[in-house]
This record gives sequence, C-alpha cells and structure tokens, in this order.
Amino acid sequence: MPSDPAGVENIGPILLTPDAKNCVYGYHRMLADLYLVEGLK
Repeated sequence: MPSDPAGVENIGPILLTPDAKNCVYGYHRMLADLYLVEGLK
C-alpha cells in the first residue's frame, strides 16, 4: 500500500519479480479541497 492512502482510488497493476521477493505497483490518487464559508447573506 502507499505510505499515505488518502485519496487512493485504485492500485495496479502489481508486478512481481520472477522470484516473487519484490514488487512494483502504480496507483491513482484523487485529492480535492474543501472550503467552509460562513456568514454569507
């Protein structure tokens, strides 16, 4: 898993070395900003 899983939508592909001792993977992260607005009239 990524060290910070926040916003991770999917992981893959996961590829193993022939001896299966190491792997590499990619992932897609979607982050957004949330704003709080108070006092609007």
